[in-house]
Amino acid sequence: MSFNYTRTINTPDSDFDSRLRKKLDGVALDDTNFDQMSAEKYREFAEKYDADKQALVKQNEDAIAFIKAHPEYEDTTKNGDAMAALCKSVFGTKYATREQYEHCFPNGVATGLVTVKADVVKQQEAERAKAEATAQASLTEEESYSFDLNDLRLVADGQISPGEARKRHIANIHNNGF
Repeated sequence: MSFNYTRTINTPDSDFDSRLRKKLDGVALDDTNFDQMSAEKYREFAEKYDADKQALVKQNEDAIAFIKAHPEYEDTTKNGDAMAALCKSVFGTKYATREQYEHCFPNGVATGLVTVKADVVKQQEAERAKAEATAQASLTEEESYSFDLNDLRLVADGQISPGEARKRHIANIHNNGF
């Protein structure tokens, strides 16, 4: 006499078992659901996540460099959002670069989307005007060779300013053609 005894124990399947069974049965997995995502999709997602993370770190580094290079830029959330939106609309990229910030900054200020520190802007304008005045205070070597000798003598004697000598030179070119 032989006795056959079969006992069936119903245990719930683990996620791994159920996914493996579905994959072996040819059932397509839902690649938008993390619980049902295939290993390849997990890898793709992880690589995309790493690339996005690196791009975000690069954007932050570029933003810090831009802010250091532009003391007139007012570092606020509103300005940051406006600059990001400008860069995204102009270049169509998710993460902006320093070159993109540099390109969009003047337009953002001109349109009023980005605010600047007024006192720093005034100081920069004063420094620019002073540098320009210093450059205009003397004649360049090229001007010394091209200006009329009488005008050069008058500038050297202090009787006329270099600016007046430039005006005379332009008038000579306009009137005489040389």
